Amino acid sequence: SFNKKEHNYYLNSYLGFVFQEYNILKDLNLKENISLSLEIQGIKTKIAKRKINKIIEEVELTGLEKRKVSQLSGGQKQRIAIALKILLIETKLQKD
Repeated sequence: SFNKKEHNYYLNSYLGFVFQEYNILKDLNLKENISLSLEIQGIKTKIAKRKINKIIEEVELTGLEKRKVSQLSGGQKQRIAIALKILLIETKLQKD
C-alpha cells in the first residue's frame, strides 16, 4: 500500500498520460517545445540537441521542426505530447 507521496512518485515516474489538450505551448514551434521541456529537466544543451533530433525522428516529425504548433494537425500535436512524455520518462529513469 502506497502513502500519498509514494503514490504520486509512482504515477509520475512509471505511468504516462497524454491528455487530449496535449499540454504543448502554441506560441512555440515543435523543436522549441521539446527544447523547453529538456531545459526544465536540467538537460545540458549539447545532450538536449541530440535528444531533440532523435525523438523528432522517432515520432516521425522530421522536417516539421520549425512549424508553429498551430500549423500542425491534431495527430502531429499528439506525437509531440508523446515525445515529451517519452523524454520525461527517460530522464527520470536515468536519475533513478
